[in-house]
Amino acid sequence: MKAALFLILVGVAISSGNKTNGQNSLSSIQSFVDVIGGPGKVDQIKKVFGFDAVKALRKLLDYENKTMVHTYKSDESNQNPEEKIGIIVKSTMTNLTDQDIVTLIEQHMLNLRLLTNTQPREWSHPLFETQLKHLFESGSSNFQSLNELVDTMVKNAAKNNYLYTFLSQLDVSKIKTLLENIESQGSMVLPDVVAYALVMENLNLEMTNDWKFLETCYKVWSNDSLRQHLTGFTAIKTSSIEKAVIELVELLKTNKTSDDYIFGKDVSFNIFQAMAQDLLEKKLDNALAGKTLALNPPGLEEDKQTKAGPTRISENGQMFEFRPPLPGLWADLYSTWNMAYITRFPDWPYYLMKLLIPSVSGYQDHPENYLYPRITALYAKAIHTININAKGGPKINWKNDEFTQTWGRFNRASAKDYEQQLKRVKSCGKNCG
Repeated sequence: MKAALFLILVGVAISSGNKTNGQNSLSSIQSFVDVIGGPGKVDQIKKVFGFDAVKALRKLLDYENKTMVHTYKSDESNQNPEEKIGIIVKSTMTNLTDQDIVTLIEQHMLNLRLLTNTQPREWSHPLFETQLKHLFESGSSNFQSLNELVDTMVKNAAKNNYLYTFLSQLDVSKIKTLLENIESQGSMVLPDVVAYALVMENLNLEMTNDWKFLETCYKVWSNDSLRQHLTGFTAIKTSSIEKAVIELVELLKTNKTSDDYIFGKDVSFNIFQAMAQDLLEKKLDNALAGKTLALNPPGLEEDKQTKAGPTRISENGQMFEFRPPLPGLWADLYSTWNMAYITRFPDWPYYLMKLLIPSVSGYQDHPENYLYPRITALYAKAIHTININAKGGPKINWKNDEFTQTWGRFNRASAKDYEQQLKRVKSCGKNCG
Protein backbone atom coordinates (compact mmCIF):
# COMPACT_ATOMS: atom_id res chain seq x y z
CA MET A 1 0.00 0.00 0.00
CA LYS A 2 2.79 2.40 0.94
CA ALA A 3 4.68 1.64 -2.29
CA ALA A 4 1.55 2.17 -4.38
CA LEU A 5 0.88 5.54 -2.73
CA PHE A 6 4.48 6.50 -3.30
CA LEU A 7 4.24 5.77 -7.03
CA ILE A 8 1.09 7.89 -7.24
CA LEU A 9 2.97 10.78 -5.61
CA VAL A 10 5.83 10.33 -8.05
CA GLY A 11 3.35 10.56 -10.93
CA VAL A 12 1.85 13.73 -9.52
CA ALA A 13 5.31 15.25 -9.01
CA ILE A 14 6.19 14.95 -12.70
CA SER A 15 2.75 15.43 -14.27
CA SER A 16 3.32 19.10 -15.02
CA GLY A 17 6.14 18.38 -17.50
CA ASN A 18 6.23 17.13 -21.07
CA LYS A 19 4.50 13.74 -21.31
CA THR A 20 7.38 11.93 -22.95
CA ASN A 21 9.92 13.40 -20.60
CA GLY A 22 7.52 12.80 -17.74
CA GLN A 23 7.21 9.11 -18.57
CA ASN A 24 11.00 8.78 -18.80
CA SER A 25 11.38 10.63 -15.50
CA LEU A 26 8.79 8.42 -13.83
CA SER A 27 10.61 5.30 -15.00
CA SER A 28 14.01 6.69 -13.92
CA ILE A 29 12.78 7.77 -10.49
CA GLN A 30 11.04 4.45 -9.89
CA SER A 31 14.23 2.59 -10.85
CA PHE A 32 16.31 4.76 -8.58
CA VAL A 33 13.98 4.42 -5.60
CA ASP A 34 13.97 0.65 -6.06
CA VAL A 35 17.76 0.37 -6.24
CA ILE A 36 18.31 2.35 -3.01
CA GLY A 37 15.87 0.16 -1.10
CA GLY A 38 12.34 1.48 -1.70
CA PRO A 39 10.10 4.25 -0.34
CA GLY A 40 11.28 3.67 3.23
CA LYS A 41 14.76 4.84 2.28
CA VAL A 42 13.28 7.96 0.67
CA ASP A 43 11.54 8.67 3.98
CA GLN A 44 14.88 8.35 5.78
CA ILE A 45 16.45 10.91 3.47
CA LYS A 46 13.61 13.33 4.18
CA LYS A 47 14.07 12.93 7.93
CA VAL A 48 17.84 13.49 7.75
CA PHE A 49 18.05 16.24 5.13
CA GLY A 50 14.58 17.76 5.40
CA PHE A 51 13.74 17.77 1.71
CA ASP A 52 11.57 15.81 -0.70
CA ALA A 53 13.86 13.31 -2.44
CA VAL A 54 11.40 12.70 -5.27
CA LYS A 55 11.24 16.39 -6.18
CA ALA A 56 15.01 16.62 -5.87
CA LEU A 57 15.46 13.69 -8.23
CA ARG A 58 13.06 15.27 -10.69
CA LYS A 59 15.05 18.50 -10.64
CA LEU A 60 18.24 16.51 -11.11
CA LEU A 61 16.80 14.72 -14.15
CA ASP A 62 15.55 18.03 -15.56
CA TYR A 63 19.04 19.44 -15.16
CA GLU A 64 20.49 16.38 -16.87
CA ASN A 65 18.11 16.78 -19.83
CA LYS A 66 18.66 20.51 -20.24
CA THR A 67 22.43 20.77 -19.85
CA MET A 68 25.38 19.50 -21.85
CA VAL A 69 27.89 16.97 -20.61
CA HIS A 70 31.41 18.39 -20.27
CA THR A 71 33.51 17.45 -23.30
CA TYR A 72 36.99 16.09 -22.79
CA LYS A 73 39.73 17.84 -24.74
CA SER A 74 41.51 15.88 -27.44
CA ASP A 75 44.88 16.90 -26.02
CA GLU A 76 46.21 17.05 -22.49
CA SER A 77 47.30 20.43 -21.19
CA ASN A 78 49.14 18.93 -18.23
CA GLN A 79 51.28 15.82 -18.69
CA ASN A 80 51.87 13.47 -15.72
CA PRO A 81 49.86 15.60 -13.26
CA GLU A 82 50.02 13.04 -10.44
CA GLU A 83 53.81 13.00 -10.53
CA LYS A 84 53.93 16.79 -10.35
CA ILE A 85 51.61 16.77 -7.35
CA GLY A 86 53.78 14.12 -5.70
CA ILE A 87 56.92 16.23 -6.24
CA ILE A 88 55.23 19.24 -4.61
CA VAL A 89 54.10 17.16 -1.63
CA LYS A 90 57.52 15.58 -1.12
CA SER A 91 59.24 18.95 -1.35
CA THR A 92 57.40 20.06 1.79
CA MET A 93 58.83 17.18 3.84
CA THR A 94 62.56 17.61 3.23
CA ASN A 95 63.25 19.30 6.55
CA LEU A 96 61.41 16.78 8.70
CA THR A 97 63.43 14.91 11.31
CA ASP A 98 62.54 11.39 12.44
CA GLN A 99 61.31 12.87 15.72
CA ASP A 100 59.09 15.34 13.85
CA ILE A 101 57.48 12.42 12.05
CA VAL A 102 56.99 10.41 15.25
CA THR A 103 55.31 13.44 16.87
CA LEU A 104 52.93 13.81 13.92
CA ILE A 105 52.12 10.09 14.01
CA GLU A 106 51.41 10.21 17.74
CA GLN A 107 48.93 13.05 17.29
CA HIS A 108 47.05 11.16 14.59
CA MET A 109 47.01 8.03 16.70
CA LEU A 110 45.46 10.07 19.49
CA ASN A 111 42.81 11.40 17.11
CA LEU A 112 42.14 7.87 15.87
CA ARG A 113 41.81 6.69 19.49
CA LEU A 114 44.64 4.20 19.03
CA LEU A 115 46.60 5.94 21.77
CA THR A 116 45.22 7.49 24.94
CA ASN A 117 48.43 9.28 25.89
CA THR A 118 51.84 10.05 24.38
CA GLN A 119 54.00 10.80 27.42
CA PRO A 120 54.25 8.06 28.44
CA ARG A 121 52.86 6.31 25.38
CA GLU A 122 49.69 4.45 26.30
CA TRP A 123 47.62 2.36 23.91
CA SER A 124 43.83 2.14 23.83
CA HIS A 125 44.00 -1.65 23.48
CA PRO A 126 46.81 -4.24 23.72
CA LEU A 127 46.08 -5.43 20.18
CA PHE A 128 46.72 -1.93 18.83
CA GLU A 129 50.14 -1.95 20.48
CA THR A 130 50.98 -5.41 19.16
CA GLN A 131 50.04 -4.61 15.56
CA LEU A 132 51.00 -0.94 15.26
CA LYS A 133 53.96 -0.32 17.56
CA HIS A 134 56.30 -0.98 14.61
CA LEU A 135 55.47 2.54 13.39
CA PHE A 136 57.61 3.85 16.24
CA GLU A 137 60.54 1.53 15.61
CA SER A 138 63.72 2.84 14.03
CA GLY A 139 63.46 3.02 10.25
CA SER A 140 59.69 2.56 10.08
CA SER A 141 58.65 6.19 10.29
CA ASN A 142 61.15 8.38 8.55
CA PHE A 143 61.47 10.64 5.55
CA GLN A 144 62.03 7.67 3.24
CA SER A 145 58.90 5.85 4.41
CA LEU A 146 56.78 8.95 3.81
CA ASN A 147 58.34 9.44 0.38
CA GLU A 148 57.65 5.84 -0.59
CA LEU A 149 54.06 6.17 0.52
CA VAL A 150 53.58 9.29 -1.62
CA ASP A 151 55.15 7.53 -4.61
CA THR A 152 52.79 4.57 -4.28
CA MET A 153 49.71 6.77 -3.98
CA VAL A 154 50.85 8.73 -7.05
CA LYS A 155 51.32 5.55 -9.10
CA ASN A 156 47.89 4.23 -8.14
CA ALA A 157 46.20 7.55 -8.91
CA ALA A 158 47.82 7.62 -12.36
CA LYS A 159 46.14 4.29 -13.18
CA ASN A 160 42.67 5.81 -12.75
CA ASN A 161 41.90 7.13 -16.24
CA TYR A 162 38.96 9.23 -15.05
CA LEU A 163 41.05 10.92 -12.38
CA TYR A 164 43.95 11.34 -14.80
CA THR A 165 41.69 13.02 -17.36
CA PHE A 166 40.48 15.52 -14.78
CA LEU A 167 43.95 16.36 -13.49
CA SER A 168 45.57 16.54 -16.92
CA GLN A 169 42.89 18.85 -18.35
CA LEU A 170 42.23 21.00 -15.28
CA ASP A 171 42.44 24.72 -16.01
CA VAL A 172 44.92 26.22 -13.54
CA SER A 173 42.72 29.30 -13.28
CA LYS A 174 40.17 27.12 -11.44
CA ILE A 175 42.59 26.33 -8.62
CA LYS A 176 44.25 29.67 -7.89
CA THR A 177 43.02 29.62 -4.31
CA LEU A 178 44.26 26.06 -3.84
CA LEU A 179 47.69 27.00 -5.19
CA GLU A 180 47.78 29.99 -2.82
CA ASN A 181 46.94 27.68 0.10
CA ILE A 182 49.74 25.32 -0.88
CA GLU A 183 52.17 28.21 -1.17
CA SER A 184 51.29 29.73 2.20
CA GLN A 185 50.39 26.66 4.28
CA GLY A 186 51.72 23.64 2.40
CA SER A 187 54.92 23.25 4.41
CA MET A 188 52.86 22.79 7.58
CA VAL A 189 49.79 21.01 6.23
CA LEU A 190 51.07 18.53 3.66
CA PRO A 191 53.67 16.71 5.84
CA ASP A 192 50.95 16.28 8.46
CA VAL A 193 48.55 14.92 5.83
CA VAL A 194 51.13 12.36 4.68
CA ALA A 195 51.88 11.33 8.27
CA TYR A 196 48.15 10.83 8.74
CA ALA A 197 48.08 8.72 5.56
CA LEU A 198 50.90 6.55 6.95
CA VAL A 199 48.90 5.83 10.09
CA MET A 200 45.70 5.26 8.11
CA GLU A 201 47.42 2.84 5.72
CA ASN A 202 48.86 0.71 8.49
CA LEU A 203 45.59 0.77 10.40
CA ASN A 204 43.54 -0.11 7.33
CA LEU A 205 45.82 -3.02 6.46
CA GLU A 206 45.23 -4.46 9.92
CA MET A 207 41.46 -3.99 9.67
CA THR A 208 41.24 -5.67 6.27
CA ASN A 209 43.67 -8.48 7.06
CA ASP A 210 41.92 -9.61 10.24
CA TRP A 211 38.27 -9.07 11.07
CA LYS A 212 39.09 -9.62 14.75
CA PHE A 213 41.21 -6.47 14.65
CA LEU A 214 38.31 -4.60 13.03
CA GLU A 215 36.00 -5.92 15.73
CA THR A 216 38.42 -4.63 18.38
CA CYS A 217 38.37 -1.20 16.71
CA TYR A 218 34.58 -1.22 16.93
CA LYS A 219 34.61 -2.15 20.61
CA VAL A 220 37.07 0.63 21.45
CA TRP A 221 35.64 3.32 19.18
CA SER A 222 31.97 2.71 19.96
CA ASN A 223 32.64 3.48 23.63
CA ASP A 224 34.42 6.75 22.96
CA SER A 225 33.08 9.46 25.27
CA LEU A 226 33.74 12.13 22.63
CA ARG A 227 30.68 10.92 20.73
CA GLN A 228 28.63 13.35 22.75
CA HIS A 229 29.94 16.03 20.38
CA LEU A 230 28.24 14.40 17.38
CA THR A 231 25.15 16.13 16.06
CA GLY A 232 22.84 16.05 13.06
CA PHE A 233 23.90 14.32 9.88
CA THR A 234 27.39 13.53 11.21
CA ALA A 235 25.90 11.54 14.09
CA ILE A 236 23.54 9.67 11.78
CA LYS A 237 26.27 8.94 9.21
CA THR A 238 28.71 7.68 11.84
CA SER A 239 26.03 5.45 13.32
CA SER A 240 25.16 4.00 9.91
CA ILE A 241 28.83 3.30 9.15
CA GLU A 242 29.27 1.50 12.45
CA LYS A 243 26.13 -0.52 11.91
CA ALA A 244 27.45 -1.63 8.53
CA VAL A 245 30.86 -2.52 9.96
CA ILE A 246 29.60 -4.63 12.83
CA GLU A 247 27.14 -6.50 10.58
CA LEU A 248 29.97 -7.19 8.14
CA VAL A 249 32.03 -8.56 11.03
CA GLU A 250 29.16 -10.78 12.14
CA LEU A 251 28.83 -12.15 8.60
CA LEU A 252 32.58 -12.82 8.43
CA LYS A 253 32.33 -14.71 11.72
CA THR A 254 29.75 -17.05 10.22
CA ASN A 255 31.38 -17.06 6.77
CA LYS A 256 28.09 -16.02 5.15
CA THR A 257 27.07 -13.30 2.72
CA SER A 258 23.70 -11.59 2.35
CA ASP A 259 22.88 -9.63 -0.79
CA ASP A 260 19.90 -8.20 1.05
CA TYR A 261 22.25 -6.15 3.16
CA ILE A 262 25.10 -3.82 2.21
CA PHE A 263 26.08 -5.74 -0.88
CA GLY A 264 23.57 -4.11 -3.17
CA LYS A 265 20.87 -1.67 -2.21
CA ASP A 266 22.67 -0.38 0.86
CA VAL A 267 25.68 0.57 -1.26
CA SER A 268 23.31 2.51 -3.51
CA PHE A 269 21.63 4.11 -0.50
CA ASN A 270 24.99 5.22 0.90
CA ILE A 271 25.80 6.79 -2.45
CA PHE A 272 22.42 8.51 -2.45
CA GLN A 273 23.13 10.01 0.97
CA ALA A 274 26.13 11.76 -0.56
CA MET A 275 24.06 12.69 -3.60
CA ALA A 276 21.53 14.30 -1.28
CA GLN A 277 24.26 16.53 0.13
CA ASP A 278 25.34 17.42 -3.41
CA LEU A 279 21.74 18.22 -4.32
CA LEU A 280 21.35 20.49 -1.30
CA GLU A 281 24.49 22.40 -2.22
CA LYS A 282 23.62 22.50 -5.96
CA LYS A 283 26.55 20.36 -7.01
CA LEU A 284 24.37 18.70 -9.62
CA ASP A 285 27.03 17.38 -11.99
CA ASN A 286 28.69 15.36 -9.25
CA ALA A 287 25.26 14.17 -8.11
CA LEU A 288 24.66 12.82 -11.62
CA ALA A 289 27.92 10.86 -11.40
CA GLY A 290 26.65 9.41 -8.13
CA LYS A 291 23.39 8.45 -9.83
CA THR A 292 25.28 6.32 -12.33
CA LEU A 293 27.12 4.52 -9.54
CA ALA A 294 23.96 3.95 -7.52
CA LEU A 295 22.09 2.48 -10.49
CA ASN A 296 24.88 -0.04 -11.08
CA PRO A 297 25.54 -1.52 -7.64
CA PRO A 298 27.35 -4.69 -6.61
CA GLY A 299 25.39 -7.74 -5.52
CA LEU A 300 23.73 -8.44 -8.88
CA GLU A 301 23.35 -11.80 -10.60
CA GLU A 302 26.42 -13.35 -12.18
CA ASP A 303 27.23 -11.76 -15.53
CA LYS A 304 30.38 -12.90 -17.33
CA GLN A 305 30.17 -10.03 -19.82
CA THR A 306 30.14 -7.19 -17.29
CA LYS A 307 31.93 -9.21 -14.56
CA ALA A 308 29.16 -8.26 -12.13
CA GLY A 309 28.02 -10.80 -9.59
CA PRO A 310 26.95 -11.60 -6.05
CA THR A 311 29.17 -10.41 -3.24
CA ARG A 312 31.35 -13.13 -1.80
CA ILE A 313 33.80 -13.66 1.03
CA SER A 314 37.48 -13.75 0.06
CA GLU A 315 39.34 -17.05 0.12
CA ASN A 316 41.13 -16.14 3.34
CA GLY A 317 37.80 -15.34 5.02
CA GLN A 318 38.88 -11.86 6.10
CA MET A 319 37.05 -9.51 3.73
CA PHE A 320 34.29 -9.21 1.14
CA GLU A 321 34.62 -8.99 -2.62
CA PHE A 322 32.14 -6.60 -4.24
CA ARG A 323 31.46 -6.96 -7.96
CA PRO A 324 29.51 -4.15 -9.63
CA PRO A 325 29.25 -4.08 -13.44
CA LEU A 326 32.66 -3.38 -15.01
CA PRO A 327 34.23 -3.38 -11.54
CA GLY A 328 37.49 -1.68 -12.54
CA LEU A 329 35.79 1.26 -14.26
CA TRP A 330 33.18 1.43 -11.49
CA ALA A 331 35.94 1.74 -8.87
CA ASP A 332 37.67 4.42 -10.97
CA LEU A 333 34.43 6.40 -11.21
CA TYR A 334 33.56 5.94 -7.54
CA SER A 335 37.00 7.10 -6.49
CA THR A 336 37.00 10.36 -8.46
CA TRP A 337 33.31 11.00 -7.64
CA ASN A 338 33.98 10.69 -3.91
CA MET A 339 37.15 12.76 -4.15
CA ALA A 340 35.15 15.63 -5.60
CA TYR A 341 32.48 15.13 -2.94
CA ILE A 342 34.90 15.46 0.00
CA THR A 343 36.37 18.76 -1.25
CA ARG A 344 33.34 20.39 0.40
CA PHE A 345 35.09 19.96 3.76
CA PRO A 346 37.54 22.64 5.00
CA ASP A 347 40.24 20.01 5.69
CA TRP A 348 39.57 17.91 2.60
CA PRO A 349 43.25 16.90 2.03
CA TYR A 350 42.89 14.65 5.10
CA TYR A 351 39.66 13.16 3.75
CA LEU A 352 41.40 12.52 0.44
CA MET A 353 43.79 10.11 2.14
CA LYS A 354 41.04 7.58 2.84
CA LEU A 355 40.76 7.19 -0.94
CA LEU A 356 44.45 7.43 -1.85
CA ILE A 357 46.13 5.15 0.69
CA PRO A 358 47.45 2.07 -1.18
CA SER A 359 45.19 -0.41 0.61
CA VAL A 360 42.24 1.41 -1.01
CA SER A 361 43.67 2.79 -4.25
CA GLY A 362 45.67 -0.27 -5.31
CA TYR A 363 42.67 -2.15 -6.68
CA GLN A 364 43.59 -2.26 -10.37
CA ASP A 365 44.49 -5.96 -10.56
CA HIS A 366 41.59 -7.01 -8.34
CA PRO A 367 38.85 -4.35 -8.50
CA GLU A 368 36.48 -6.60 -6.56
CA ASN A 369 38.67 -5.77 -3.56
CA TYR A 370 38.01 -2.03 -3.76
CA LEU A 371 34.90 -1.43 -1.68
CA TYR A 372 35.69 -3.36 1.48
CA PRO A 373 38.93 -1.49 2.38
CA ARG A 374 37.13 1.66 1.27
CA ILE A 375 34.49 0.97 3.94
CA THR A 376 37.02 0.31 6.70
CA ALA A 377 39.01 3.44 5.80
CA LEU A 378 35.79 5.47 5.86
CA TYR A 379 35.09 4.10 9.33
CA ALA A 380 38.53 5.16 10.59
CA LYS A 381 38.11 8.63 9.06
CA ALA A 382 34.75 9.01 10.82
CA ILE A 383 36.48 8.38 14.16
CA HIS A 384 39.24 10.83 13.26
CA THR A 385 36.64 13.48 12.42
CA ILE A 386 34.86 13.00 15.76
CA ASN A 387 38.05 13.80 17.61
CA ILE A 388 39.07 16.70 15.39
CA ASN A 389 35.64 18.30 15.88
CA ALA A 390 35.76 17.69 19.64
CA LYS A 391 39.01 19.67 19.74
CA GLY A 392 37.53 22.70 18.04
CA GLY A 393 37.34 21.59 14.41
CA PRO A 394 39.73 21.71 11.45
CA LYS A 395 42.70 24.07 11.58
CA ILE A 396 42.64 24.77 7.85
CA ASN A 397 40.04 25.81 5.30
CA TRP A 398 40.99 24.79 1.77
CA LYS A 399 37.44 24.72 0.39
CA ASN A 400 36.95 26.19 -3.06
CA ASP A 401 33.56 25.86 -4.72
CA GLU A 402 34.80 26.49 -8.25
CA PHE A 403 37.32 23.66 -7.88
CA THR A 404 34.63 21.32 -6.56
CA GLN A 405 32.13 22.20 -9.29
CA THR A 406 34.76 21.78 -12.01
CA TRP A 407 35.69 18.34 -10.71
CA GLY A 408 32.00 17.42 -10.65
CA ARG A 409 31.61 18.37 -14.32
CA PHE A 410 34.45 16.05 -15.25
CA ASN A 411 32.92 13.30 -13.12
CA ARG A 412 29.61 13.65 -14.92
CA ALA A 413 31.42 13.16 -18.24
CA SER A 414 33.25 10.14 -16.80
CA ALA A 415 29.94 8.68 -15.64
CA LYS A 416 28.59 9.05 -19.17
CA ASP A 417 31.66 7.21 -20.47
CA TYR A 418 31.07 4.41 -17.95
CA GLU A 419 27.43 4.12 -19.08
CA GLN A 420 28.46 3.96 -22.74
CA GLN A 421 31.11 1.32 -22.09
CA LEU A 422 28.66 -0.73 -20.07
CA LYS A 423 26.08 -0.48 -22.85
CA ARG A 424 28.67 -1.54 -25.42
CA VAL A 425 29.71 -4.59 -23.39
CA LYS A 426 26.11 -5.66 -22.87
CA SER A 427 25.21 -5.27 -26.55
CA CYS A 428 28.19 -6.95 -28.17
CA GLY A 429 28.22 -10.08 -26.03
CA LYS A 430 31.11 -12.45 -26.53
CA ASN A 431 32.40 -10.44 -29.49
CA CYS A 432 33.66 -7.61 -27.26
CA GLY A 433 37.36 -7.07 -27.52
